[in-house]
Amino acid sequence: MKSIQLRKFLIPFFITILIILACGESPPTDPTERAQWEADKATAKADSATQEAIAQATQKVVEATQAVVDATQEELNKPKTLTAQAQPTAIPTISLPSQPVVGKELNKFFPKSHGDFEVVFVQEKKGFSEAKLKSKSNEVATLAITDLASNPKAVAKFQKSNTSLFGYPSASSGSKGTTLLVGSRFQVQVRSTSNDFAESDRETWLKQFDLAGLSKLK
Repeated sequence: MKSIQLRKFLIPFFITILIILACGESPPTDPTERAQWEADKATAKADSATQEAIAQATQKVVEATQAVVDATQEELNKPKTLTAQAQPTAIPTISLPSQPVVGKELNKFFPKSHGDFEVVFVQEKKGFSEAKLKSKSNEVATLAITDLASNPKAVAKFQKSNTSLFGYPSASSGSKGTTLLVGSRFQVQVRSTSNDFAESDRETWLKQFDLAGLSKLK
């Protein structure tokens, strides 16, 4: 008899336990405790959503980073294309006269004195003219024109030049000289004699020569 009564009690008890386990935690019956329980559930749900959002964002960052790495690696694996090297300045082939011009004919193509600068001619001879450039009476550079009519080897050195100024093949003459080949015949040079006269100054004064007029000289 007692066994039957115990069974009647235990069966509903176990059924209740199973229902609770199947449905999850049941809310408290006390209003205050129920409110706290619901708040805790909402917080837990929000935390779970936040963690999921963070995980998704992190995954996107990882995927984007991997895409950049893959693209970079693909670029590195591509066959390298060699950059085209600068080609030597083309110099028209002309027949040079056998005799150079007299030095005096070259003087008119030199820069003119102006401002604090004075151009003083110091040497004239066949195929060559030279002047000193002075600034406030102090020599800062020499200016020269050389007719290479009888010196084809000097013309040939400009064939190897990869640089040009004002449309003319250019070359360095030591650490203090800058030269141009004008009209495939005339070498125009500015050489610094003062440490304050820089390469940019030499180029400025080369431009002040009458290069176009000199290129037409026969």
